[in-house]
Formats: sequence, C-alpha cells, structure tokens
Amino acid sequence: IENLKLRQAGAIAGPEQAVAEKELHAVLSESIEHLDDREKTVIALYYKEQLKIKEISAVLGISDSRVSQIHSSALRKLKKSLERYLNQ
Repeated sequence: IENLKLRQAGAIAGPEQAVAEKELHAVLSESIEHLDDREKTVIALYYKEQLKIKEISAVLGISDSRVSQIHSSALRKLKKSLERYLNQ
C-alpha cells in the first residue's frame, strides 16, 4: 500500500500532484486505522511484508480461505473509503 501512486497518465501535475498524493496518503492511513486488528494485520502482511495468502495463514494460524475473506473484506472497506479518489 505504501507504493500506491496517483500518477495515472499525467492526470495531475506538479504541486497539485504532490498535494493530492499527500491527501490520498492521509486518507488511506486513516482508512487503515478504521479496519479491525485482524484486517490491519492481513493487509500489512500482504502488502508491506509481501507474504502470500498461504504464508499469512501459517503466521496467523487460520485457514487460507479465512485469510482470503479477511483480505477481501478489508479491501472492500478501503475501496469504499477511497471511492472519491478512485472515481477520478
């Protein structure tokens, strides 16, 4: 998630881009804070630590399918929080 970029075909340029990226980062950080602890853990392990679902399953001691469910739920919540940025 740290590598999330707004630059899509030069849609935003220069200082405006920097402001938009800073705002998006703040909104994303706040959105992640609203996830429950297990969702935050799965998102961090998947995106920050780059673990696979099977590896996260082993770390957390839960099934692969449960990790997938938690991951999907967290992404839905994040997408809803970021809708105004995703629809530009």
